[in-house]
Amino acid sequence: MIDTVVQYTILWMIIHKTLPFIFPIQSNKFHINMVSIIHCASVLLQYLINSSDINTNISIGFFVYDLFNSRILSMYFLHHLGSIYLLSSEFGIDKSICMYSFFILELSNIPLYFAYAIIHHTSNFGKKNIRCWIIIEMISFLIFRVVIFSYQMFLLSSHCLKLTGVVLQLFGWVWFAGLYKQLSNV
Repeated sequence: MIDTVVQYTILWMIIHKTLPFIFPIQSNKFHINMVSIIHCASVLLQYLINSSDINTNISIGFFVYDLFNSRILSMYFLHHLGSIYLLSSEFGIDKSICMYSFFILELSNIPLYFAYAIIHHTSNFGKKNIRCWIIIEMISFLIFRVVIFSYQMFLLSSHCLKLTGVVLQLFGWVWFAGLYKQLSNV
């Protein structure tokens, strides 16, 4: 498993280093966001093709790659460590719940990527439109990450997986508070 994760981590780094040739005028943060979008799309496609067999090593490699782009011990860093732990766990009878939860979490990221791109890479978009995208992001977050993900965590039989899910939920609430603060500042 470790060899495969290292290979996928290197793959994500190569994708990141290739993006400036495709989008030369954009910032490094834009390229990091694009890598995240590609990862999200890969998870969604894998799940839609075969819901019981997502290659978690691809995502673990992505999260390891993304750790290099975050500050150590930041909420984002700790969130990724929790995700790596969950994805490298033996799911047992909880595998279908975990794969569906992972699909839902990645699905909830789509509005985040659009909002980020619009807010940070579109000039003269207007405060009203920015507020609209932040609200869409918040609603999506509440539906997918709070309601559906919480319910999926409730269904798990493994207490260790449940505990990790609860910790990730706490990180999610901190993120949601940040979205609310961002909304009030626009």
